[in-house]
Amino acid sequence: MSSLKGHEKTLHYAIERNARLVPDRPAVIWGDKKFTWREINENVNRAANAFLSMGIKEGENMGIMLRNSNQSIEIFAAGGMIKSRPFNINFRYKEEELFYVLDN
Repeated sequence: MSSLKGHEKTLHYAIERNARLVPDRPAVIWGDKKFTWREINENVNRAANAFLSMGIKEGENMGIMLRNSNQSIEIFAAGGMIKSRPFNINFRYKEEELFYVLDN
């Protein structure tokens, strides 16, 4: 999917490009764990394929509730890769805030 013209400014394109150019360089350091560009790209591709197999389609909204982590980066990139519209659902939302976000 990275060869699509005009997507050079997307998160998944940047991850794919860096996985090609500097695959073994650290991309994300989370506590004592280090993830290379190759590992992040592989995880993004796996997540994108999982979303497609679950039936998520281009243009669909995709609510994401995760704490900051390598997975949150990967999930948002995977959502962009399949052209869904991932949006953040903050785990600290109060009930009325959660209803508002999900309704809009």
